[in-house]
Amino acid sequence: MNNKIKNLIINGKFSEANKLLSGISYEKLRNLLFIIGYENQNISSYAFIYFLLLKNETVRFHLLASELLNFAFPHIAGGYAVSLSHVRQAIELEPHNIGIQANLLFFNEIPDKLISDDEAKKIALTVLSALPENPVALDFLSNIKNE
Repeated sequence: MNNKIKNLIINGKFSEANKLLSGISYEKLRNLLFIIGYENQNISSYAFIYFLLLKNETVRFHLLASELLNFAFPHIAGGYAVSLSHVRQAIELEPHNIGIQANLLFFNEIPDKLISDDEAKKIALTVLSALPENPVALDFLSNIKNE
């Protein structure tokens, strides 16, 4: 079944692939999209998650789209900016989910530095005020102190 879904996605047959998703878990879908994107270097994995977002916009799909862009397609011009947009859209969908905001810190550490040091520090402090043990925010603040 996974190979059939994979082939449908690679061939741009998103509606057909979507019909077969009813029996697949989120983790299996995530793994399948990373195989298509990371191992096969095929952008159709991102196009498919975007297709799913158009059908049903969810935080999980936005964060998965962001992950795909960050790790499978970091070499594509504008990929990090689009990824950041997905994280911001996830935050808009669940503004009270402070844990999602920690994802923004990544964009301060990349060469493009899409989040300024000041904004990143504010984000880290906001995350830690609600989630004092958040490892991403703790690590970020620790790295600032060591610079």
